[in-house]
This record gives sequence, structure tokens and C-alpha cells, in this order.
Amino acid sequence: MTNDPITVNIESTLDHIMDCIGEMSYPEDAPMIRSDAKQKIKQGWLPAEITSYLRCCEEVDKELEEDVALARMAIIKQRVLNRLGIKDFPWIPPMDND
Repeated sequence: MTNDPITVNIESTLDHIMDCIGEMSYPEDAPMIRSDAKQKIKQGWLPAEITSYLRCCEEVDKELEEDVALARMAIIKQRVLNRLGIKDFPWIPPMDND
């Protein structure tokens, strides 16, 4: 499964997500966006969900109004929570090699 943190090829999935995100408003923040995507993979998000969520980030789209971005992010997050059947995401500490 594409979101199974045990079997997914995380690096190729991250490359795909970054390609889907496309040009960023602040390209210097790409490592932070990539790290956020990696965390979401570990939480069970699907690549399309991650891409939709991260496209709302200011680092990706500085033209998007903040209130619109936050509302979209909340909707996407709730859809993921509903799909996974959980109330909130568990905190997963980063590994030393992350």
C-alpha cells in the first residue's frame, strides 16, 4: 500500500509528492516541506492527500489567503482522520536518520 510506512519506498514517494507540488513560493523551504510530507506518510496519509495539504502552505503558495489556506488544510486533515477512523494523529518522533 502506498501509505504503509513499512513497505513504502519513502524517498521515491517524497520525490513524487514534491514533483506534484511543483514550483514553490519559497524554494529554500523545500527540505521542511519534504520533512512534513515524510511525517504525514508515517501517519498514514496518502500521497494525494499530502500534496493537497502541502499546496496550502505559505511556503508553497504565498498568494493563497491565510484564512482560506487554514480552512482547506482543516478540511483535508479531517477527511484523512475520517478515512483512518481516528480522532487525531499520534505524534511520531523523528528518527535519527530522518
